[in-house]
Amino acid sequence: PEFVDFGTRSYYFRIKMKKRINTESSLSLYINRKDILETSFDEIKEIKTNDLMNTIQVDFIGEPVQDIGGGRREWFDLLIKEIFKSTNNLFVCSKESHNYQPNPLSSSIPNYLNYFKFAGKIVARVLIEGQCVDCHLTKSFYKQILHIEPDLEDLEDFDPELYKSLKWMLNNDVTPLYKVFAIENEEHQIIPLKENGEEIEVDNENKNDYVRLHSIYIMKKQIEKQLNAFIEGFNSLINKDAIDFFDAEEFDLLLCGITKIDVNDFKENTIFEHPYTKDTPVIK
Repeated sequence: PEFVDFGTRSYYFRIKMKKRINTESSLSLYINRKDILETSFDEIKEIKTNDLMNTIQVDFIGEPVQDIGGGRREWFDLLIKEIFKSTNNLFVCSKESHNYQPNPLSSSIPNYLNYFKFAGKIVARVLIEGQCVDCHLTKSFYKQILHIEPDLEDLEDFDPELYKSLKWMLNNDVTPLYKVFAIENEEHQIIPLKENGEEIEVDNENKNDYVRLHSIYIMKKQIEKQLNAFIEGFNSLINKDAIDFFDAEEFDLLLCGITKIDVNDFKENTIFEHPYTKDTPVIK
């Protein structure tokens, strides 16, 4: 990354991934639009990894196929939205940055780890397809997919209030806070951050350790099973070596594209092929 710019690396990655798609064989999926998450999960769960690299043909049940590839692109877009939809309880979205990471309460969902493995496969397959989708992940989530340990600074885009609170502790006297090495989770259970943490007071000597353990619990420990299942699914299609020359911000650009489109820049960098020109009515 230090020697090759992102544009060149992303171009190389896209070409490399596209070549992996087996255009000689197809994988036909029959999807119920009204139940897209469940029917997609059921269709894919028995499919071998190698077969997921075939050209995907999606038919929505009861609908005519509009054009070659159109059903596939729409399916990826709709399925990603459904996977990350808050009411499905697999992922939670930060209120300020609108970035996603696994929901610690998702363990209440039957078969939840298989859903996270499925989600990892779909995100990887979207990247291989070269299609941008709307599912910005937290920086710590991206880092862990890249097999990089998150740190305190990565907490800011998911929980800025907690980040500010922990940051404040590092720079101030914590003695009046009367904290111990334990926190209350979303199910109102007391979770020790280290052995016998409930009995260990946080002071100015050990506060760095408390801040580190607290942030790692939020970003990793409380969702470790979900993270591992997602990463297992992702790595079954895209291994670490194929993606590790991107950082978290670049990963987001690969997966989601830029959030704002510069129309003038778009026009200036569009190549027209016969019979189209910049003056063709449909182009305008």
